[in-house]
Amino acid sequence: IPLLVTKIFANLTDGMEKVELTFFKHNVWKSIIVMRSDIASKSQIVKLADIGLEVTSTTAKLVVDYLQHLIANNRDIIPSKQCSNHLGWHGDSFLPCDSDIAVDSEGDAQSLLEAVTISGNYEVWFNHVKRWRENTQLRIMMAASFAAILLKKLNLLSFIFHVWGGSETGKT
Repeated sequence: IPLLVTKIFANLTDGMEKVELTFFKHNVWKSIIVMRSDIASKSQIVKLADIGLEVTSTTAKLVVDYLQHLIANNRDIIPSKQCSNHLGWHGDSFLPCDSDIAVDSEGDAQSLLEAVTISGNYEVWFNHVKRWRENTQLRIMMAASFAAILLKKLNLLSFIFHVWGGSETGKT
């Protein structure tokens, strides 16, 4: 079964490395992203059998050696990508909007990140929101909500914006 390291990810947040393993099984190419330590240990790599990688306790050492040699001898041609496990600013890049940095997430965080997407049409949105800006209270609320992504870039402290008012005044 062909087994390749098709990408190396370097996490900007904690410095950890992950690798994308790609293998061919049942006439289909499958890819999985795992911690670098998972392919560096014969006791860890056998766990990848759960996702279909043909590795056993007998072949584990050979597979680990193969993958380490593959990476060492092809570091300059295996694509690498920076990633981060937190959203927000990373230098001049903003996650999840910047495609130069991959989002590194697993489990519950993955479903949350899948909900944060770029979609729609800016012009349509802008023209729709434009009329709301005529209302001073709504304009202040929108400004406060949009300010969150600018605070770090402008080196400012976070703040609390409290909307106060009686019942049925349109706070919601």
